[in-house]
Amino acid sequence: DRLLHDLRNITPHTGHTPFYSTVTGTLIEDTTTLDTNYWYQNLRQTVRFTDTAHTLITDGHHHLIETSTHPVLTTSIQDILDTTTHHNTPTLTTGTLRRQKGNWTQFLTSAAHLHTHATTINWTHHTTPATNQPVNLPTYPFQHQHYWLTHTPGSAGDASAFGLNTTQHPFLTATLELPDNTHVFTGTLSTQTHPWLTDHAITDTPLLPGTAFVDLALHTG
Repeated sequence: DRLLHDLRNITPHTGHTPFYSTVTGTLIEDTTTLDTNYWYQNLRQTVRFTDTAHTLITDGHHHLIETSTHPVLTTSIQDILDTTTHHNTPTLTTGTLRRQKGNWTQFLTSAAHLHTHATTINWTHHTTPATNQPVNLPTYPFQHQHYWLTHTPGSAGDASAFGLNTTQHPFLTATLELPDNTHVFTGTLSTQTHPWLTDHAITDTPLLPGTAFVDLALHTG
């Protein structure tokens, strides 16, 4: 009774922004109905927050913004939207400001978050107008450094150029001794350095003969 008495002089007007009510869970077309009795019901009855979020998605609102000094409901809203099964469009919920970050930097960061998720933001009010003036290039020439080889390497058996030890084996042309006194043998095979490989092929694919694998095992042993 006291609430109805204190709110008795409320005079609602027609709004210009669509108003989704957590009392009804729907869009209220005529905001002049938000009278004393409505706000009494708003405090007295169940808050239909989930129903309202679902209605927003159904009506095509996929990006929702919590306008507050610190986001409190964004996580809950996003959880509700993620469980909505009757839409295929990605949704996004973001805040505006944050605790101890109530400045333009945080506000524009939130706007940029929306911008990167395909929400149109009018940046002209917050950025310097374009002057169409050319930007001066650096006064020094760009320096390029190539990282590919500019000369033909030595023979396939020249392993010393890579810090390896050369061997006399026709396949395993290099060896490296590890700190634990073990050895790693390496080499390169190709039809250019070993043209006889083409004599041992299956469906035109050269294969190393089994006897060559035995020779490799004997050499490393």
